[in-house]
Amino acid sequence: MKSNGRCWTLPAAALLIEFQEAGQEQLEARVNRFLQEATTLSLLNEPVFTSEPKQRDFLWKVRKGLFPAVGAVRASGTTVILEDVAFPLPLLGNAIIDLQGLFEKYGYDNAIIFGHAKDGNIHFVVTQAFDTPAEIDRYDRFLREVVEVVVRKFNGTLKAEHGTGRNMAPFVETEWGGEAYEIMKRIKAAADPLNLLNPGVIINEDAAVHIKNLKPLPPVEEEVDKCIECGYCEHKCPSRELTLTPRRRIVVRRALVQLREEGQQQAYKTLLQQYQYDGLSTCAVDGLCAGACPVDINTGDLVKRLRRENHSSFANSIALWVARNFLLVERSARVALQAGAELLPSGA
Repeated sequence: MKSNGRCWTLPAAALLIEFQEAGQEQLEARVNRFLQEATTLSLLNEPVFTSEPKQRDFLWKVRKGLFPAVGAVRASGTTVILEDVAFPLPLLGNAIIDLQGLFEKYGYDNAIIFGHAKDGNIHFVVTQAFDTPAEIDRYDRFLREVVEVVVRKFNGTLKAEHGTGRNMAPFVETEWGGEAYEIMKRIKAAADPLNLLNPGVIINEDAAVHIKNLKPLPPVEEEVDKCIECGYCEHKCPSRELTLTPRRRIVVRRALVQLREEGQQQAYKTLLQQYQYDGLSTCAVDGLCAGACPVDINTGDLVKRLRRENHSSFANSIALWVARNFLLVERSARVALQAGAELLPSGA
């Protein structure tokens, strides 16, 4: 482990390998063959395999949590950028070293690389602010150098398993060449003459589209600022089919901040009014979202605080007293209902 003056870097990589076979004997034989071959490799630790479901699920959870985990430690107000490139397998190691060099050159100290090694497909994640011209220029220069490394130096591809998108649209011609790009444009024009289908997402003549119309992630509340809107929480939310999921509650909070900062008072008031029911009243505040969140964000904590702030101190005091003396309140309510029933006329 060494320090580069800004962060700690590990001169190592980790592989998560999963073998699958039709039977246990075949599976054990395959694992044993790998372990024998692994003795010829230079490893910091001996390879360990497990067939225990809980341990296996935990390892995959760690792997899948890398992306949102980086987002959770980013500076407030910065955005998480995830890109998806691939290289010829014999060149993968050197290509990764060059990408790490770009991280250091441009000051992306929290950047990570993960992906699918056997396919030469990697994802890299950086955190980036877009609030000043200098930051936008830094990102522009970084991305253009990434394109040079991937396409020119290592004959790789700028997109492997995910769609191109506007971030890489200016560089499609760089990768495929002018002749192939012209064919793409002719196919697009024939299939979509009015340019209605995802305009500008792959075919785009704007060489700077990757630094335009950038999505901000403004600081909102301490409870949820770590959120990168990955959506892992959504399937756990009891309200997901009724109103908003935890991710959407956070997205709307950020939209409210943006509307307020832009001075759009009427739109801000309308959205805030709608949020009372969709965002606050219908949240179960049960914390199930935190169990699925890779960085343990409990949107219910935010909703509890906002509900508390929406009421007077007297109302909050009454609610707190009721919560602490619920058995007494329940018994009193039962007695009151029974007394009221006795006072009703017979047959009523």
